[in-house]
Amino acid sequence: MRAVYLALMILILSITEVSSCIYEYRDVLFYPNQTQEVGKDWIVVNFTNSNPFPLYDIELSYRGETVYIPSVRPGENLKIDPYKTLSPSPFPLRIDADVVGHNITYTVFNDYSRSVDVNITIPTFTGFEGCDDCRVTESIFFNKTIPPHGKSKFTIFINTSSFRIPDGKIHFQIEDVIPVRYGVDVQISVEKEKRGGEWYADFKLKNNLSRDVNVSFEAWYVLRIDDHTYSNKTELFNETVFLKSGEMKSFSSSVVTDKIPVFYMRARARLSGTCKVYIKPVTGVGNDYIVGYAVLKGFTNSGRVGGGGGAASSVGAGAVAGANAEGKGRAGGGETGTSPRVPSLQPLPVSINLPSPAIPEITLEEARGYVATMLPASYGLFFAMVLFPLMTRRGVVVGNDMITPHRYALLRAYGRRLYSTPSNAFPGGIIITPDEKLVERFMNLGISRKDAECIAAAIKLKKPLVTSNREVAEIAANNGCIILFVGGRM
Repeated sequence: MRAVYLALMILILSITEVSSCIYEYRDVLFYPNQTQEVGKDWIVVNFTNSNPFPLYDIELSYRGETVYIPSVRPGENLKIDPYKTLSPSPFPLRIDADVVGHNITYTVFNDYSRSVDVNITIPTFTGFEGCDDCRVTESIFFNKTIPPHGKSKFTIFINTSSFRIPDGKIHFQIEDVIPVRYGVDVQISVEKEKRGGEWYADFKLKNNLSRDVNVSFEAWYVLRIDDHTYSNKTELFNETVFLKSGEMKSFSSSVVTDKIPVFYMRARARLSGTCKVYIKPVTGVGNDYIVGYAVLKGFTNSGRVGGGGGAASSVGAGAVAGANAEGKGRAGGGETGTSPRVPSLQPLPVSINLPSPAIPEITLEEARGYVATMLPASYGLFFAMVLFPLMTRRGVVVGNDMITPHRYALLRAYGRRLYSTPSNAFPGGIIITPDEKLVERFMNLGISRKDAECIAAAIKLKKPLVTSNREVAEIAANNGCIILFVGGRM
């Protein structure tokens, strides 16, 4: 007697490289003495799986941080905004202004290993006559591609020795390439055959990918006791197999038993590639920010004109006496200017606070029919209330702090199956072991291990999370969880 069970997990021919995956935003002010002031610096994960198959255990390495994404479905875009705040880092650009007679020469230095397109806009001002290597309408425009470790200049001509250059804008974008690692399924099949009182199983792996891969391969079996009962899992294989593109390998094993064995196998290839990072300046406006440009501070001239950069000038319209001309205590970019012609101004505070998400709140009685579905969106969250008639049989993830006799009955009526974690165990709950990397990441955001485990379990199971903790609800919602935020007295 021979039975053949074929499990075709994924059949593909090529891997599409990930185009972009991370956006970094830096709130920055540039000064025309080769210094800059960087405020908040954060990253947004924007990962799109353009392949026709799922990706698993995705790891992005950037600036000493590892971004971990459990899985992304085919064609799915995952956006986590914000993902994490980083230590402020300066841009590899410097701007210098040199006043000689009636000429003001701006020099833009590119300290980066790639070319950078730079666009500077400065409003015209009293005493302006013209410029060289720039374009003039109502403003002065400078637009150049600056080569790696290169520089470019433009000169403004004036007809007065006393002037004030207003604040301008500088537009640019820095690109980087970072490593990305992820897992994909490969084609697998299981064949089993009974010979007398012995069962034989043949496990086959085939690499239909367009590159050679290392495949993590597991195989095991359980014994069928009756229609509803099976024995514990018995491992047969657990190893890493190297497969060339198009290669197939098989592994055989046998089991002597009077029961019926059920054989299982799992295989996943671990691949590496690259994706792009886009680093953009932002400018704070109240509690919001505008992406894509930074402020280039203006400066004034007192009227004493000298040669070789000896003009008495100051950054900004109101220079602060005794300002730190060497830029100490800043996240500065490049060397600090040593000429006294443009001493630094203490930076103006720029508000870049992210908007606080508003979490809808319902009582637990209302939870029987409704759920707050919260999805990440640009610079905030998108919220909607939806009827919930079908998902009640899927179960929910809940911490033991939510369990009281009254709540337990309502939660069971709502979710049927109650999932929890090792640190949240309670009678009647189904214990799920979450991914430890996710747990550690959420704990680093300042929440307890119990709450971190619940969020990680909800992500793993793709089930709603029930919580009465607003901070936990916000963190979970930012990471794509369906949230049931419970309020009211119970």
